[in-house]
Amino acid sequence: MRKNRVAITVIGLATLLMISPLFLNHQALYGVDGPFQYSRIYEAAMQLKNHNFSFLNLYTFQPAESSTVFTAH
Repeated sequence: MRKNRVAITVIGLATLLMISPLFLNHQALYGVDGPFQYSRIYEAAMQLKNHNFSFLNLYTFQPAESSTVFTAH
């Protein structure tokens, strides 16, 4: 039982250490895959809200024309 408490405490402290910059700066990280991650969260929330569960993106589908595509010329 003591090992479990120590492990949970260590994991909890490591987690707080890793996310402390988010709390100290009062802003979230938004990297190159930010829109993708946001759409995944939104998709899951809408599926839960509407009780319509699917592996397909029903609420956040974005056609290829709306994404940025770089081509080499």
